[in-house]
Amino acid sequence: MRYRNDSILISNKTLNNDNPKLNCRIIGLSRFSPKRVILDKNLSIKKNSFIFQTSNRNNTIIFYEKGSKKKIKQLFNKGIKLIKLRTNKNNFFDLKIILNKIYTLGCRNLLVEGGKSLTGSFLKNMLFNHFYLFKSSNKLNKTRKLNVSSELNQLSFKYRNKSKINTFTGKDVVYLYSK
Repeated sequence: MRYRNDSILISNKTLNNDNPKLNCRIIGLSRFSPKRVILDKNLSIKKNSFIFQTSNRNNTIIFYEKGSKKKIKQLFNKGIKLIKLRTNKNNFFDLKIILNKIYTLGCRNLLVEGGKSLTGSFLKNMLFNHFYLFKSSNKLNKTRKLNVSSELNQLSFKYRNKSKINTFTGKDVVYLYSK
C-alpha cells in the first residue's frame, strides 16, 4: 500500500513507540517510498529513530507547535521540513488544516498509519476516502482483549461500501470501507 501513496502520516506516539521505517521494503519498490509526515506538537522525535536518521531534504515533514531552538536547529540541519501550527482548544492539530497544507506541498495520496487517537480523529471527522481494516487471527496478548474504538465499530454506518478484499497477508482478513 505504501508504494501507491506519495505520503504517509503518523503521530509522534507511533514514531517514538514503534520506531517505524515507513518505507517500501518490497524489492524493486523502494524508490516509491512515501514522504513521511509526522504530527509532533513538542518536537519529541528521538534522534536515534529511523525517521530522524534517514531524513533528507525531500522525505520528511513535521508539524509542530513548540520546541527548543536546539531541537529545531537539529531537525532543520537534518533536512526535515518543519511547519509550525497551533493546536485547537483540545490541544490537537486541526486535521483539515494539515491535509490542506500537505496538499499545497504536492502530496495527493495520503496513507494514515496512526494509532487509536489519530485514526479515531480521522474517522470522527470522516476524512478518509478509503479505510482498510486489517483483522488478524492472532491474539496480541493472551491476557488482554483488543479494545476497538467506538469509531471503528461504526465504520459500516459512516461508509456506504464495505468489501472483503483478497490480499497476501497470510491469515489476516482485510476489509475496505469507502464513501
